[in-house]
Amino acid sequence: KPRAIHHELSDLHPHVKGDFGYIRGQAAAIDAQGKTVARVRFTDIYVYRDGRWQCVAGHESMLSD
Repeated sequence: KPRAIHHELSDLHPHVKGDFGYIRGQAAAIDAQGKTVARVRFTDIYVYRDGRWQCVAGHESMLSD
């Protein structure tokens, strides 16, 4: 049976240069009891095309507790 997981983002740092942008931050997966079950640091890369921002690449690295 799947567990209920809530995701929280923090430490967000967005950067935009023309039609290119990226955001770095942390994401935490938290279970129904409030326990953090996983944390990652991430970077997502976006380009503005066809009238909207589109994610074209991303990377996640697990963080240890």
